[in-house]
Amino acid sequence: MRDFKGRFIKGSEPWNYGQKGIYSKDTLSKMRNVKLGRKLTDEHKAALSRAHDPTYTHSKETRKLLSERAKEQWANNKKYRSGMIGENHPNWNGGESRRDYSLWFKEGFKNKIRKRDRYRCQLCGKSQKDELYDINQRLTIHHIRFNKKDIFHGYFITLCCSCNAKMNYNRSYWRKFWKSFMRKKGYLPKFIVRTPIKREVHLNI
Repeated sequence: MRDFKGRFIKGSEPWNYGQKGIYSKDTLSKMRNVKLGRKLTDEHKAALSRAHDPTYTHSKETRKLLSERAKEQWANNKKYRSGMIGENHPNWNGGESRRDYSLWFKEGFKNKIRKRDRYRCQLCGKSQKDELYDINQRLTIHHIRFNKKDIFHGYFITLCCSCNAKMNYNRSYWRKFWKSFMRKKGYLPKFIVRTPIKREVHLNI
């Protein structure tokens, strides 16, 4: 699957996934000969390994450079801007981000999650102090099931802004990743028994 600019969207299946017999023997032979005897340097192998690691984070210098280029492209390219807004965005998910969170999802609840995670991003290890210094923002609280109405504390994790942005790519992978992570930490049991929340209703008569 490709976006509006023809770029391959990471995490989506290629057009020839699982198909057989789509290439002739001559084409397969040419494809094989191109790679035959090719030796990769250790640096190239390390770069390929990082590219396939979803938890990899760029250095501060690289992130700054990418940010400056993105800002320049956003300011000077109208076609790019129109393709990155609303339904035209490759990560559009039916307006999910505009939906309201549960009434329990307030600052006090989020601070409890940050405290539980020792005020550190659970993916890259960045501290809240560094996050405040870099972008003047506290660590974000991410819902590992992407369900804004499910307020069970075991479904929430502390992330920095950069790592939180990665969660919108290949969501099925991250659901499994965090589910396993939280169970190992002991925050998420195998079975969750939910009890209805009782609320007192006061009537002014």
